Amino acid sequence: MTRSDYENITIGTPASEIVKEYGEPRTIEKYKDGTEGYLYIERILMGEQTVQQNQYTLIFKNGQVVSKRYNYKTPAAYQEIYEEDPNAIPELN
Repeated sequence: MTRSDYENITIGTPASEIVKEYGEPRTIEKYKDGTEGYLYIERILMGEQTVQQNQYTLIFKNGQVVSKRYNYKTPAAYQEIYEEDPNAIPELN
């Protein structure tokens, strides 16, 4: 599922139509109010690295979309992962 796909899904769309079009969700979560959340993930790559991960959750009640949620994550910047550059060449004195 892409962002464009997510935006084109309308309230009232049957779960069967969603699964037929986009495949099985990554997870299905059952909520206390009787609704279910179908999670779809889109990974945006640059080469082999994930530069952004979009999470699309479709909320179903009685087999139809009643709500949608979008969230995204970006990996931490290089300087936030490493204190020192592991590829740096040490200076000679």
